[in-house]
Amino acid sequence: MKRHLLILFLFLNILGCEKSEIESHPKKLKNCDLGYLLFSDNLRSINNSLIVYPPNSGSNIFSYLYQNNQIVRVNGGLIPIASGSNLSKELLSPLAFDSIVYTGEDIYLYQKMDINGSIIEKDLSPGIFTLDSKKRLKKINRKDAFNMNGYDLFYAYADNQIIETDAVGRIRRKFYFENDNLTKVVSQFANIQGDVTLSEEILFQDYDDKPNPFKNLYYVTGAFYRAFSKNNYTSYTINHFGLLPDGSFGINGTFWGTLQIRYNAENYPMFGDYE
Repeated sequence: MKRHLLILFLFLNILGCEKSEIESHPKKLKNCDLGYLLFSDNLRSINNSLIVYPPNSGSNIFSYLYQNNQIVRVNGGLIPIASGSNLSKELLSPLAFDSIVYTGEDIYLYQKMDINGSIIEKDLSPGIFTLDSKKRLKKINRKDAFNMNGYDLFYAYADNQIIETDAVGRIRRKFYFENDNLTKVVSQFANIQGDVTLSEEILFQDYDDKPNPFKNLYYVTGAFYRAFSKNNYTSYTINHFGLLPDGSFGINGTFWGTLQIRYNAENYPMFGDYE
């Protein structure tokens, strides 16, 4: 009897180890079709409405290099292109890439461009993503061309909501969740009198029940919103609110997308190829 119990214990222990290993080492994408990514998170570019999508583009833009089960390089990103007399537009291009360095709870993101074999730093300093012990996003130090010293964003968790604030405590965005999946992001912009003049609402809808390969990968280009969720959204709607001609405040623009997702034998979404 003792022998049978010992065998049963060892068997269950092995199963437990295998389950733990599977959960801690999810399948790793080698590349991703840009149709499954979303670039309107206002972290990489402040000119999201001026992002240019190249024709006939797909999984040939974004690919991932790993070391020790962590992404250390993202091939593909945004490069500035001419718009009138300045470089206010950005093009999704395979010439851009991110070099990612992990130091404790901080993740350093170096944005670079490979122009004819010459490596050019897009920003003088890295962006820094700080995660807590549960791999939840805690803080971002963002860099851009208009503020090379960067500025901080903080994330506070309560119930089924995350509040994003800046360094002086102003609320920048609110994130709403259901069943461990991000369902809505709301941002508001006010004038100096404190009146809301513009607002944006992003709705993430029609979640599957399959594992999300981008879980907690907030620093991967285009995957910021996906990183918060356990599963994968298959449609989204972006509503823009503002003052209407009659003086009321309401929706003045809507953008939406529906994603056709296939799954491999292990039920992972085929955003691209897996290692």
